[in-house]
Amino acid sequence: MTRRRAAGTLLFVLSGVLPGCRGSDAERPPARVDGAWPVMGTILRITALAADEATGRGALEAGRVAVFRVDSLMSTYKPDSEISVLNAAAGTGAWTALSPWTEEVLAASLRWARRSGGAFDPTVGPLMRAWGFRGGPKRPPDPAALATARAHVGWQAVTLDTAGHRARLERPAMALDFGGVAKGYALDRALDEMRRAWALSGMADLGGNVAVYGPAPSGDGWRLGIRHPRRTAETMGRVTLEHGSVATSGDYEQMFEVEGVRYGHIMDPRTGAPARGIVAVTVAAPDGLLDDVLSTTLFVMGPEAGGRLLEHAFPDGGVTALWVLDAGSRPVDRAHVVTREDSTFAPLTLELPGG
Repeated sequence: MTRRRAAGTLLFVLSGVLPGCRGSDAERPPARVDGAWPVMGTILRITALAADEATGRGALEAGRVAVFRVDSLMSTYKPDSEISVLNAAAGTGAWTALSPWTEEVLAASLRWARRSGGAFDPTVGPLMRAWGFRGGPKRPPDPAALATARAHVGWQAVTLDTAGHRARLERPAMALDFGGVAKGYALDRALDEMRRAWALSGMADLGGNVAVYGPAPSGDGWRLGIRHPRRTAETMGRVTLEHGSVATSGDYEQMFEVEGVRYGHIMDPRTGAPARGIVAVTVAAPDGLLDDVLSTTLFVMGPEAGGRLLEHAFPDGGVTALWVLDAGSRPVDRAHVVTREDSTFAPLTLELPGG
């Protein structure tokens, strides 16, 4: 995870629609409590609704603690995190003990690396460094440096011992990078802890990854805008979510240009270069980890291959995706938007211009 602001932050809250108590007018409405903290290179914002303010503040703190714990376990910028310790031992044969949360994220990452044919790869760390997205100048690496970095990438060389709750990287100079999964997982853990702390409903926003739960009034849900990727003061659609998570990966924040060519931070591990042809991908899914992984994976794969992946992985539905294709020098309009809407995921609606 990076200390910079998270790239691809297309989503922002238009209005958190808050649930009221059902029943007689004499019933007291829930108390709303909000908080914001810097973490994971962005801002964590949490809203909790509870029977009273004290309960709401307790739920808010429980959610915050969960997100900060994920960061302490999985940040590549913290030398004592489990991921940093695991990376430091790459190629030595030494095992690194993993907590349940880190083990869960690594196991999910390896499953999606296999399912996507390597379009998602948690060992992408050497490529992120080579292109300057994890420190150093942002620029295309020379061919020799790129070849070296590519030789150190490969999810197949990660050994996860679930019985022993440990893992190791089999080749020297390998490095895990959970930038495409940890934020979504942190939101899942935050909402779980808020429920345990008796919040009636809530929302957590981590750099544009948003997760919500709880009742919504009149079916309106939590309304989120999809920011236009090239005209950032405008929106190009809206999502209404009653439960679950929405995440976006895009090319327009952590990026650089060389001789008119835009290079974004979302890496295609199969080529060793930033993915091209897509401006942004927005995904709605039942949980944050899945949402985060898919927004990155579908950005790399594009709508054709990505659509096939979704059909194979979710034959009964459950995920909705929106791709914004790179229009080059032309304005992005509806002709450059591809959606795979899933009617079985009823809480999500997309309202695009012209439709």
